[in-house]
Amino acid sequence: MELSLLREGRQWLEQAVARVDGRTPAADEARLWRALGLVWEAGPMRALPACERAIALYRGLGDTLALAVALTQCGAMLTYLGRHDDAASVFEEARARLPPTAPPRALAEYFLQNGALKALTGDLAGARTHYENALSLFRRAGAERTLIALMYIADMTWTGGDLDGAAGAFRETAALARRSPLRRLALGYCLVNLAGVHTERGELDTARAVAAEGVPILREGGQIWLLGDHIALLLARRGDIERAAQMTGYADAGYAANGASRQANEARARDATRRLLEHSLPADAIERVIAAGAVMTEDEACAVALSGIAKTDGIQRTRADC
Repeated sequence: MELSLLREGRQWLEQAVARVDGRTPAADEARLWRALGLVWEAGPMRALPACERAIALYRGLGDTLALAVALTQCGAMLTYLGRHDDAASVFEEARARLPPTAPPRALAEYFLQNGALKALTGDLAGARTHYENALSLFRRAGAERTLIALMYIADMTWTGGDLDGAAGAFRETAALARRSPLRRLALGYCLVNLAGVHTERGELDTARAVAAEGVPILREGGQIWLLGDHIALLLARRGDIERAAQMTGYADAGYAANGASRQANEARARDATRRLLEHSLPADAIERVIAAGAVMTEDEACAVALSGIAKTDGIQRTRADC
């Protein structure tokens, strides 16, 4: 996780859990399942069963702190699956099991993930308080997750409609991520989100430059689908309607395959793209191109995104860049 090598992490952990048997200590098995849930965090439908298995094992072991950490992780997955009431119950139990003397990172992760639930359910003030608590605790621990807390704050600022504040926050976070070799994927998230903010502000040339750097980084982690709506809107606003529809289809398929629900900024971008598509194409053509995008591979989506971003500006991008 700390090296952003999610694909490799999944391969090793899936091989490891496949070798669990009756001789495997329960504590080791619990750690494996929790780690597998972590590397699938962007795919909550896959991550949730791993989290639930870890929780069951930690309950049997009586490891209260590890159980609280696993519950926090489970609450995050339930949040992104749209099961907000279930997530709230899980977070409540997690908080009850986190003593005041818990390690700062464990408390910070609770505040971060419960803050995400608050943001998604419209409590932006509560979300900000939780995010700021998380940020303070991560900083106290000297944890790399400080960057993630900053990124969540930037995203919430964007959700609240403060485009100037969001742009500044994403730029600040991206600058910090550049100085941390452990946070390359976080840099990709920041850059593509920043491109989305510039797109909303109508700064399309700036958005293109930022996205051209961010998209290949997301490709490394297999995460283009997660922020594909911002790429689609950028392409649509530039008049590249067919590629915009393809990217919309690719994002739709990614969310469906991973069992995730769009957050506010991504949902707003998709709605805006859809309106532009409907203004430019007949309904049957829209659905045909969206369907074609839904079956693209990650490499194909990367090539479509970069070729659209680079169009007419002299930037030469090919599938090899992906």
